[in-house]
Amino acid sequence: TGHSRCCWASDKITLDGGVVVKQRVMIHPVGARYFETIGARVMGSGFAANEVFASPFPVVISDQLAAKLFAAADPIGKTFKVGENVGPLGRDNIFLVRGVVSGLHQWGLDQDVETEIFVPYRRFGGEFDGLNVVVKAAKPGATLVPTIRDAIAALEPGLPATDIAPVAELIRGSLAGPRFFGLLMGTFGALALVLAAAGIYASMLYAVRQRTRELGIRVALGAKSRDIVGMVVGDASRLALVGLVVGAVGSIGLARALRSLLFGIQPSDPLAFGVAIAILAASVLAAAYWPARRASQADPLEVLRAE
Repeated sequence: TGHSRCCWASDKITLDGGVVVKQRVMIHPVGARYFETIGARVMGSGFAANEVFASPFPVVISDQLAAKLFAAADPIGKTFKVGENVGPLGRDNIFLVRGVVSGLHQWGLDQDVETEIFVPYRRFGGEFDGLNVVVKAAKPGATLVPTIRDAIAALEPGLPATDIAPVAELIRGSLAGPRFFGLLMGTFGALALVLAAAGIYASMLYAVRQRTRELGIRVALGAKSRDIVGMVVGDASRLALVGLVVGAVGSIGLARALRSLLFGIQPSDPLAFGVAIAILAASVLAAAYWPARRASQADPLEVLRAE
């Protein structure tokens, strides 16, 4: 199935009843089985090959555009007018919504879903000098490249067939940058976590040693080992709670700077923040527990003599 290399745009949409919506949309000519071939999720029937010359003619719109034009209402069966003499449309620019496609990223997985309209290629595709052909097959994509070139050459010997590549390869290419930065930041984040845990451990060890006489007296007066550990870990937990709250607030603001590297997840994703907070809290508790346990097992008589 085919998809034009380019598109045209409009900034004005007129709904039924004369309501005008200022919304920029991209209009793409595609083949009738384009969405089926790429495995896109389409609500509705879409347009068939034998109805591309109907008036108003059927189109498929993106879920982003459906939400902006019709809010929570069912868009299937609604009609609207696009612009005035937009591109190849001329004055024949009344669309009938026959389907809504969701989650379609035309320019890469790291780009937001656009407000788009997909029109029949057989009606408007001839206005463009380039065509993307999408082939769905059971065999691995890399093995089909020579076959595709031969098939195109048989249809049109002088037509150049360039940039033939499996979809998986195109996806890897679009993810190369975000994956590299993600790996880089993940490595530095893990290193920072190790250094923070080591610093907390050293600080807690020093703090416990400063309180050696106090802890020895408590043990001599009958305090149990678990009481000493609970007291030290409790003090560390209160300090950690303050630090985690301040750090979380600051991280929410700084995370917005990473929006361009994220897709499918928000910078303030609750699960991601929850996991990070849990890891940091566990690091603090582990760093506080071992010095406290060592102090609780010391001989109080030896501690007092040393003092």
